[in-house]
Amino acid sequence: MDGDAEPNAITITLPAATTTGLRYSFSIIDANDMIIDPDGTNHFKGGTGNGKYLRLDDTGCSVTFECLETNSWTITAAFDPNVLSTDTGPFKWEAP
Repeated sequence: MDGDAEPNAITITLPAATTTGLRYSFSIIDANDMIIDPDGTNHFKGGTGNGKYLRLDDTGCSVTFECLETNSWTITAAFDPNVLSTDTGPFKWEAP
């Protein structure tokens, strides 16, 4: 984790997505934003390509990533207690 990347944000870099079935879950339990970054050669399935990261910015939201194929992470679960609709809520794809 690296809290120096952006004030009041916690940055987590996922390991390389090389093992099918590998799963990580994250939840925000305080006011800090969370930036989840895939390994440099990997990407988030449904994201816009390598180098993009996912930002969670609402207390109480959570997300689970799973390696379903090599070099990519798939969001397999997500929850935002403040947005219960088809809106994307606190999940924002961003470039570094």
